[in-house]
Amino acid sequence: MAIETKEITFEQEIEYSLLDHGGYIKGNPHDYNREFAIDTKQLFRFLQDSQPVEWEKLCRKHGENVETGFLKKLYRDLDTYGTLYVLRHGVVDAPAKLSLCYFKPASGMNQTSQALYEKNILSITRQVHYSLKNENSIDVVLFINGLPVATVELKNPITGQTVENAKRQYMKDRDPRELLLSFKARCLVHFAVDTEEVWMTTKLNGLNTYFLPFNKGNNGGKGNPVGNSTYRTSYLWEEVLQKDSLLDIVQRFIHLQEDKKNPKKSVMIFPRYHQLDVVRKLVADVYANGTGHNYLIQHSAGSGKSNSISWLAHHLSNLHDKNDKVVFNSIIVITDRLVLDIKNVGGLPCSYVFMALFADVLDHLEWKTGFRIDGIAMSVYNIIAVAMVGVCTGVFNGWLAGAGYVAPEMVDGVTQAVSQSASVQNIIIFGFVGLEVFTGIILTVLLIFLSVEKNIGKKQAEIKSRREKGEGGQKA
Repeated sequence: MAIETKEITFEQEIEYSLLDHGGYIKGNPHDYNREFAIDTKQLFRFLQDSQPVEWEKLCRKHGENVETGFLKKLYRDLDTYGTLYVLRHGVVDAPAKLSLCYFKPASGMNQTSQALYEKNILSITRQVHYSLKNENSIDVVLFINGLPVATVELKNPITGQTVENAKRQYMKDRDPRELLLSFKARCLVHFAVDTEEVWMTTKLNGLNTYFLPFNKGNNGGKGNPVGNSTYRTSYLWEEVLQKDSLLDIVQRFIHLQEDKKNPKKSVMIFPRYHQLDVVRKLVADVYANGTGHNYLIQHSAGSGKSNSISWLAHHLSNLHDKNDKVVFNSIIVITDRLVLDIKNVGGLPCSYVFMALFADVLDHLEWKTGFRIDGIAMSVYNIIAVAMVGVCTGVFNGWLAGAGYVAPEMVDGVTQAVSQSASVQNIIIFGFVGLEVFTGIILTVLLIFLSVEKNIGKKQAEIKSRREKGEGGQKA
């Protein structure tokens, strides 16, 4: 596809920024191995420079075919575990164990780790022809030590194309079966970018590909503000994709939620801009000003508060001050979801009492009949429990619908909070708190008439004696 001059200019400016002050080197598209979807030149340069002893072990094992031999092992590991795992844990090609990436040490006291971190090679390669089937090319591919981690499709509104065209290009013209674009096995994220907005996805899936905005927001609304840089979206390459930033994202932000039963439902979580921003600003403030301060953070519904909290806790747990001393010895997360807390805490003693009484009932039945029915009893219990979940969910949803519940809407990939009526709020409170309290009172009254625990000690002793003697039969 012919590229418009203005789009080339946009591409060149991004490349220049990353090369000039982003910590990258310029990659050559001819060094990209389409069969393995790896920049082999940068891969072997990194391995030989950072781990000469381990590389020598590989040479002794594979001989003249050392590069091909290691590529085959790396290919298998990437296919099995994925890029994220390999970057974090390396590859074992016995007897050699090689790291594919070195992450920044938490403190400045470990000079060896810092020196290895500096050996990482981040490269930007333009117009990468990635397929063995055709000559399609991706505008920009970013590599860490030869492994592809991000693709970028660029559009310039001056040419009549916007970020929407970039998204459609990913959905219609980028086959997710291609190795470079395959979920988990190669690139971790794909950016659709123009001069005004940035959108991202971690999983290409044809027309079903779901993009999330990666914008800063503009005066409380969507999009990006006018800044001091050339474009509204310059923060992507001037800030987010900088060497230290990208390596930190790979090390401590990206998370793979795997579904072992249904791998197609697995999800790669890449932080959105507001999540990166809040975590890094808080960490920077604590580093500069120390502990003992309060912060108020505004997140809308569906914006990933739980992930932001988790990432912040993870970062703070490894934070060292200017004197390389640990800032926090422990991190405690307290939730403000009171209704859920009451429900869960109240369920603990109920579950304990139920199982204790259930065991007494089983002992009583064995004492009375001579038969042990744990398996049948638990099967019946599980069947009833599963069935009742569906029934109760339907009843509860019916109550909500009857009270006028309004479902939240998705706007620009963000779930918008909806103000519910007093009737809906009362039903939710009753369902999570009132109903359980009412049920608990009824069960408490019924327990008065349950007497199986009486003389249970004698019954258990008799059961034990009967088992030892091998006696059967029924107890009249």
